[in-house]
Amino acid sequence: MLYSNFVKIRDYFNHSLSIKNRRCTGRFASYVAYVLPSNNSRNLKVYICKRFKSLPKESLAQTLIHEVTHLAIGPDEYVATRYATLATYIGGRTPTLNGYNSRQVVFDVIEELSDKNFIDRSMDYFVLMNIRTKSKFRELLLRSYAVYGNCTNFKIVLTQLCAQDKSCKDSILSKEDEFGVSISDVNLDCRS
Repeated sequence: MLYSNFVKIRDYFNHSLSIKNRRCTGRFASYVAYVLPSNNSRNLKVYICKRFKSLPKESLAQTLIHEVTHLAIGPDEYVATRYATLATYIGGRTPTLNGYNSRQVVFDVIEELSDKNFIDRSMDYFVLMNIRTKSKFRELLLRSYAVYGNCTNFKIVLTQLCAQDKSCKDSILSKEDEFGVSISDVNLDCRS
């Protein structure tokens, strides 16, 4: 099912999808992008708001995948987040961890970390990304916060991982992920 849904999402990108700029007001005022349900498969639109253009470039594709997942699979936010996070990860990028997969949402899960807790919360994509320990999850959070410039949460998570141990911090910041990129490779003011 995972593969067939990815194929379906890809097909939506390849056929009949249009991306429209919108002035987002009212209930859409805080949105970055959104879709509206349509019974017409030839009229598939993703609406992007002004805030979309201010996102870090690494986050743009993940946002579009999230929105297209709504069109292809349905309105469930957890499902859209799952596919967008996995697609970003599989594509060799650091997924943005915010909204439905943020530290605030899953912090209680990592306190009792188990594959079952992730699966019960529709967060099995963390298991698929081999995030099975608290430290692995915190390393992914740290990488996400570094890439997307969230210095406040970056410092919180780095302190959770290393306290004041400078050699621990140096080790984590220089550790390469499976794609050969370390946090130190990210040009960001909040690394230290």
